Amino acid sequence: MLDEIIDYVKFLQLQVKVLSMSRLGGAAAVAPLVADVSSEVN
Repeated sequence: MLDEIIDYVKFLQLQVKVLSMSRLGGAAAVAPLVADVSSEVN
């Protein structure tokens, strides 16, 4: 249970990074990473 929470928090941290980068125009480079992480979390 705790491991799942930690993984989820890490996933949220990555999403925040992606959103902040997307404002700088870097979303295209980070999008594949998000897809990989979201499939691991689920």
